[in-house]
Amino acid sequence: MVYLTNTDGAVHALGNGKLLVYGMGADILNIYGPPYSTSSLFEGEWKFRDESSPLYSSQREKGTSLWKHNFLKDGQTVGTSEEFVATDAPAYFSKLIFEEETIFTIKLSQEFKCHTDKEKTGIINGNGRANSIGSGDELTGDSWR
Repeated sequence: MVYLTNTDGAVHALGNGKLLVYGMGADILNIYGPPYSTSSLFEGEWKFRDESSPLYSSQREKGTSLWKHNFLKDGQTVGTSEEFVATDAPAYFSKLIFEEETIFTIKLSQEFKCHTDKEKTGIINGNGRANSIGSGDELTGDSWR
């Protein structure tokens, strides 16, 4: 498998007619649900604990919509992700494996507001474990409350 290192700002798209995600490496530049003329729902950016940004080597798996990314720090792979959009639903998935503490920051559109329901939503805290956001927690603006 040949990976290309993203040093020139190349953008890739994942979509299925119900969801469209623009990414640069494993970072999410924009994510749109129908209609696509609406504002992006959010942006997402990866950083290491020391606030440095990863360099990515990325590749789409031939004949599929699966993108694989290596997270590089000081020339070494310290994490991997595999991402795709479901074929028949507005859902984005990413399988993540990290060897270094990593932070994913979500920046929401100012108009967007989300309340969790009875089930908990998992939030990756960067060290391979998931924190949970429970019922009644609110996601608004650019932060969890």
